[in-house]
Amino acid sequence: MIAHIIWDWNGTLLDDVDCCVDTLNSLIDERGLARVSRESYVGNFGFPVRPFYEGLGFDFEREDFAQLSVDFIARYRARLQTVALHDSVLSLMATLQPRVQSQRVVSAMEHNLLGEMLHSYGVAPFLASHHGTADLQAGSKVEVGRRALQQMGAKAEEVLLVGDTLHDHELAEALGCACVLFTGGHQSAPRLEVSQRPLVDELAQVLRHL
Repeated sequence: MIAHIIWDWNGTLLDDVDCCVDTLNSLIDERGLARVSRESYVGNFGFPVRPFYEGLGFDFEREDFAQLSVDFIARYRARLQTVALHDSVLSLMATLQPRVQSQRVVSAMEHNLLGEMLHSYGVAPFLASHHGTADLQAGSKVEVGRRALQQMGAKAEEVLLVGDTLHDHELAEALGCACVLFTGGHQSAPRLEVSQRPLVDELAQVLRHL
């Protein structure tokens, strides 16, 4: 039986793909690179994000990736007034509250910023905890997830991870837990199919997998 749900944040609970594309294109324009469409973004984006940037033509021999990450987040935050949760996220989390022992967020977002956003969007009251990374560079969250599972004191088979990228599948593999992937986030359905995980087009469909 599933007793705990681990949610990804960006793209899964938060509908921020368009915001990320707009933010990315603002950086691209300043460097004279080819702009990215939403279709191209979800077809190529991945974690860690540095190789994705390099594939777009960013040259980290000439500029610092850490500083670029700071710049991206500043511009991203400035656009957040246009960003909302995916449909029915709060009502879904409320429905889940009596059915599971805990809900948590594990994200590649920096931990303190993640906490601010979870409170701002009204998600925090449904969570037993949240777990983010130590910096703004959106690297792997596997170790973050392992620490979260250890703190939970739960068996892996009691956990369902819900995410929107192949990295969430990789995290679930590392933890040994079940995984459902949402097709409305940062990677397209054809890419997610490679994982052979169950896919959902609407988050409410997660209820079928408890």
